Amino acid sequence: MSRRVAVLASPKSGANRRNPRRVEQLASLSEDAGATFLAPESLEALEAGVKGLGEVDILAINGGDGTLHRVLTAAVEAFGEDLPEVAILPGGTMNIAARSSGWLGEPVSALERVLAHAETATLERRRHWLLRVDERWYGFLWGNGLIARFLEVYEEVENPTAARAAAILARGSASAVVGGAFAKRLTRRWHGEVEVDGEVLERRDWLAVAAGTVEQIGLGFKPFRFVADHPGQMHAVGLGCSIGRFAFELPGVYRRQPLQAADNVEVPARRLVLRSDERATFMVDGDFHRGGNELVVEVGPSLDLLVPRVGGVAGA
Repeated sequence: MSRRVAVLASPKSGANRRNPRRVEQLASLSEDAGATFLAPESLEALEAGVKGLGEVDILAINGGDGTLHRVLTAAVEAFGEDLPEVAILPGGTMNIAARSSGWLGEPVSALERVLAHAETATLERRRHWLLRVDERWYGFLWGNGLIARFLEVYEEVENPTAARAAAILARGSASAVVGGAFAKRLTRRWHGEVEVDGEVLERRDWLAVAAGTVEQIGLGFKPFRFVADHPGQMHAVGLGCSIGRFAFELPGVYRRQPLQAADNVEVPARRLVLRSDERATFMVDGDFHRGGNELVVEVGPSLDLLVPRVGGVAGA
């Protein structure tokens, strides 16, 4: 193999637990191609494995969005800003980042294309920037408030699925219309100060604050549309409106239209600072974290994502 490939799979991810044979297939493909294959039994071991890889040209990640940001965080610690090319295999439940980079279908066929690329450069490279969250975590998506609480409800069952996420969204929207208890649980507002690139916003009361350096956030929604035209920046969103108003806006968000309510803010940005009397609870790429009373979300290092060439979708 002309380029060094490392394949990382998380056996603990929901999709891999439902289909353990897939991990065996990925391992067999990697071995036949001379690629390094790691499938540790914990995320901590996976992170340690990344740090012990040595020189790598291509990092192929299978295991969903939560696995992805753990691997990326470890990769930044291991390689600094000189990151290898990254292929996000569609091996998770939601596959938000994978879909954002054009990978659909099965991870086994996607890995076949990545391994072929190592020999013949058959894939395209697309530059993306990572978010650095709380000076510790790296990923493509971040959010607090409604977004973090949605994820909390989603993960209350073992092995949640995309259908469950859609059901929560539908239930929450219906509950919001009638002022139900479920909507109130999801939509307890976050109170605090938001600073965007040095400018402090007037509002101190938010349904959610979020940011992304990829367009998608799941279920076909692509709210972070600024990232395509603002390289090196995130698309930052502050939802100051009510949950009822936001439910009304969802069809427009799905169609990639601007937010309409005057209480909402969306701008390209490089750095957010959030300050509050309560400790931060937030999501990074589908994984929960807690922080202190001040939280910094900023644009971090860039990397090249390997994506299918225009006109072809991997695994389709």
